[in-house]
Amino acid sequence: MFIQRIQAKDFVSIHSCEGNWNCVRRFEIDSIDADGLAWSPDNRTIAIYETFFEYKIMFYSPDGRMLRKEHRPTNETMCMGIQTLKWSPSSQLLAVGSYDHKIAFYNCYTFKNSLEFELSPIQRPEDGIKLVTFQATIVEAVMDEVNIPTLKLEDKNALKYGVGHISFNKEGTFVAARDCKKEIAT
Repeated sequence: MFIQRIQAKDFVSIHSCEGNWNCVRRFEIDSIDADGLAWSPDNRTIAIYETFFEYKIMFYSPDGRMLRKEHRPTNETMCMGIQTLKWSPSSQLLAVGSYDHKIAFYNCYTFKNSLEFELSPIQRPEDGIKLVTFQATIVEAVMDEVNIPTLKLEDKNALKYGVGHISFNKEGTFVAARDCKKEIAT
């Protein structure tokens, strides 16, 4: 699966990996310049985000039907949008990291933002990194703070702004994120 541009329009192409990689589905998406996509682990939803100039995320079914779209006005002084996204292993949540140092969690049933927080700088790294844990349902999210040992951030080649990496544990109960500019991990 990949995004391709045909005659100044963006399309998602889904290919069969059996045999000779035939295109099994291609559909146009509501995008000016799509930058990335992620297919949910349960194969029910494809999340697509726009180039970093605007905060726009679109949810499509594999047959090409748009399920929902969110477009936020960008800050005039920092006109940047989504940098990365990651589905939870259960496909119940989509974590979206943006250039404004925030992580938003989208609920897979409503495709609406159910939780959002900003990564904050670590005051005393020698005491450990703050880990935010959560239990999310369709309606609410409960958050607790836990301290874990400090991690040294080695990769200096990543784009140096915003939430550049998000990862869930295999159960989907913990999430780790890295903010490139602030050089913090949560």
